[in-house]
Formats: sequence, C-alpha cells, structure tokens
Amino acid sequence: MTDEQPAAPVQEPKHVKTVLKLAAAMQRGGLLGGAPIAVVGIVLGLLLRGTPGLVGAVIGAVIGLGLGLVATPSLIAAQASVSWDERGVTTGANMFARSIGSAVGAAVLGAVANGVIAASGRPETDPAAATASANRTGVRRLATQ
Repeated sequence: MTDEQPAAPVQEPKHVKTVLKLAAAMQRGGLLGGAPIAVVGIVLGLLLRGTPGLVGAVIGAVIGLGLGLVATPSLIAAQASVSWDERGVTTGANMFARSIGSAVGAAVLGAVANGVIAASGRPETDPAAATASANRTGVRRLATQ
C-alpha cells in the first residue's frame, strides 16, 4: 500500500467558464438567428421569382447563410441530448438526414426540370427546351453568373 494523497479537485479557470458561456450563447444565436434568415431568403426567392442575374445569387446566399448558421448548433443540441455512448449514433443520424435531404432536393429539382422539358413539346435534346426548363426552375439565374 502507498500513502498517496487523493488528488485535489481541479477548478476550471475563469476563462474556461467564460468561453463555455460564450459558446452556449453562440449556439442559441445560431439557432434563433439562422432560421429566420433562411425563411427571409425563401420568402424573397418566392417574391422575386424570375428576376435575372445577381438577385438570385444573393437570395441563394441568404438562404445558405441561414441554413449554415442552423446546422452546427442543431448537431450540438442533438449530441447534448444523449449520453456519451450514443453520440456517434446521433451524429451519424444527423449527417444521414442531411445527405438524404440533399439527395431528395436534387431529385425534386431534376424532376421539375424534366417535367418542364416534357411539357414544352420540344425534343429533349433541343437547347431551347433546356433553356426554358432552366428559366422555369430558377437554375438559370445562378448559371449565368
């Protein structure tokens, strides 16, 4: 047997507590600020539908900013709601849901574009049909930048 003294409890330095409080505030700010920014971008996109050029790119950037501000805090909130041994599953489920959402979004955009081309009555290889489809789906706004 040894006569070692038990280790004294470690006190967190003051700056660590400050950083943790700041991180929690930024997480709340990301969730509370990012969602309205994304909604504003979506509403602007609906209201300004059909405007050419830079306006579409700015609207896309606003939506991306809002969703970007929400992504990390939502992942951290999901991780914080489970125990340590379940965090990998939670993170994986979150990332899987994001990937599925991206795939479904791309599939819906492709389906709409194909529907517009089919409804135009033009051959699928006709450049005018592709241009009309890009105009109707809003893709042309970003492609012409």
